[in-house]
Amino acid sequence: IRKLAFAIIHSTTIGLPAWRKACTDNGMRARLIPRDVRTRWNSLYDMLSVAVTYK
Repeated sequence: IRKLAFAIIHSTTIGLPAWRKACTDNGMRARLIPRDVRTRWNSLYDMLSVAVTYK
């Protein structure tokens, strides 16, 4: 999930538009997956909760 979140955010020409299109095609709001930051204790939970929503 970490690699997917990183790839979507940093691939503005291919990955990000594809992510937004997939979200809108499925009737979901296009939201970026938060990245996991080792020094922020809650970031892993935030990343996983968004990933479960969009699975």
